[in-house]
Amino acid sequence: MKRHIIILATILIPFFLQAEQMPEGYYSSADGKHDAELKTALSNICKGGTRVPYGSDALHTTDNPPQWQKGDWKSMATWGAFFLTDQKSDGSVWDMYGPQTRYFPLKGQSGAGLDIEHGFPKSWWGGADNDAYKDLYHLSPADMYANGNKSNYPPGYVPVADKFDNGVFRMGKNPAYGDSATYVFEPADCYKGDFARAYFYIATAYEDFTWLSDFSTYITNDSYLEFQPWLIKVLLEWHRLDPVGEKELNRANAISSIQHNRNPYIDYPELVEYIWGNKQGEDVDFSTLTFTGSNTYTYIGENDNPLAFKPQDLDEQGFTASWNNTGAEEYTLEVFHKTTIGTNDTLLNVPIVKAADITANPNITWQKEDGSSSTYSTTDGGGAFYMSTTTEKRRFFINGLNIGNNARLVVRCSIYNKGDQNAVLVVIADGDTLAQQDVTLDERYYSFPLSAGTQEIVLIQKEIGKKQAYHRISMQQIFIIQGDEQTTEIAVEGYPVTLTSLAHRVDIVMPEDEPVYYRVTPKSLRTSNTVEVCRHSVTPTSLSEVTSQPPFTQTASPQAKPKKVIIGNSIYILLPDGRRYSILGTEFK
Repeated sequence: MKRHIIILATILIPFFLQAEQMPEGYYSSADGKHDAELKTALSNICKGGTRVPYGSDALHTTDNPPQWQKGDWKSMATWGAFFLTDQKSDGSVWDMYGPQTRYFPLKGQSGAGLDIEHGFPKSWWGGADNDAYKDLYHLSPADMYANGNKSNYPPGYVPVADKFDNGVFRMGKNPAYGDSATYVFEPADCYKGDFARAYFYIATAYEDFTWLSDFSTYITNDSYLEFQPWLIKVLLEWHRLDPVGEKELNRANAISSIQHNRNPYIDYPELVEYIWGNKQGEDVDFSTLTFTGSNTYTYIGENDNPLAFKPQDLDEQGFTASWNNTGAEEYTLEVFHKTTIGTNDTLLNVPIVKAADITANPNITWQKEDGSSSTYSTTDGGGAFYMSTTTEKRRFFINGLNIGNNARLVVRCSIYNKGDQNAVLVVIADGDTLAQQDVTLDERYYSFPLSAGTQEIVLIQKEIGKKQAYHRISMQQIFIIQGDEQTTEIAVEGYPVTLTSLAHRVDIVMPEDEPVYYRVTPKSLRTSNTVEVCRHSVTPTSLSEVTSQPPFTQTASPQAKPKKVIIGNSIYILLPDGRRYSILGTEFK
């Protein structure tokens, strides 16, 4: 459900990507124009910039501090860009095509069960490797099952979702669009405007393209209006129904910092009306238009994820805690200290299950079910492996370990797609079955206690009838962690408190060496990230600077290595500079 809130102009984009400001006078050449002349002027503006290569590639940062460099985009491909543009505050992937929870692996590798999807079908112009093919303004990470059904069908209203429906993305036929045999897709209401403005953008930036006659039911080769009247009607309605929101704003600014161009229909949504809508024939005056980048723009937020911000007004006598507006009636604020005893060690570290990681790890071999060596079976770009092909199963064989007390195996995985929903992960320790775990379409971490003295571990998938090989499991990460570290939270006197505001002054004598923590739980929603507050913390300039950071952030030195630690019942990445990141809840600790 979308909710109206007021924001500052500061953009919530990943902390290692520097927001690129819109150049002064960026749209000046389009001012005073109308209809086709206006659209062509916008085309000449927004088709500029650059496009990163399509597919997967390693990301590149400076070493100290980790920060994206403007001149380094040649090192990034689409999945690397998605890591910056489509990652939620909790570290999960923002997928407009499905409800599942999935996470990006390290370095922006492709996620299991996800495709790169062209919102505006690439086949409508032949799918050539041109700028439109690679343009992030209409590319999104997408549930591959929904994507496979979407094919090259157009947007539209779906009376009966008899082809596909996952609760977020629906498909069915609608004879009102002139072809009773044609399917159309309909996203959730909160994404309808996102899709519409992506379509208007592609039709503008690439208006000189020649569209294929095979799809004349949807589009025309009129470089002005581009779409058939029925599709213009659908897109206009979606644009008006779903105004530019928080997620769309953040994503557009992140893309601008990568491609160095803008989507005019996100910056100035009323431009749509001057070209396709109720202001055709009127000369546009940009000074009278609503600019979504202004610090008074009222936007609608799709993100109900609770998000606690860095502390404000930090001094020796306390700080101001603040958080985003989720639309909840009440917020419970917890403020606490932590005490930690014991130590942990990492015995096995596979942060990305891909060929290079397995080959480099002497404790792991990738085998056929009979134990003979096997070639690697990747799911999508090499960032995940699945535990079978369509004809036979595979297994991970882990040996040569020195397992002591208080050790556990941690596996992050999901089923490959909806058709694999009966998959079961089996853990065998020293020849005996240790555990069996039903695997879900959502990516999750599964933890298995290990006995002291364990020498060998085998990961396989359970046989399920005659179609066992089709129930595939996408393996993302594997860890073995050992130790007795335990952390206890001690509430600060007077907390927790229940509030109706979005900020609260915490009056507490701040210790010099011991951090204080806070988090917030909106009524009827899950708990936010946890914010660490230290006397030496730097006060941010805006409430929009957040402490929740993506897990597995690159470290400050190429030689330094993060390690995994157990604290209580949670597992964390421990960076050399002392920061910890949860890999179960991906919340900042």
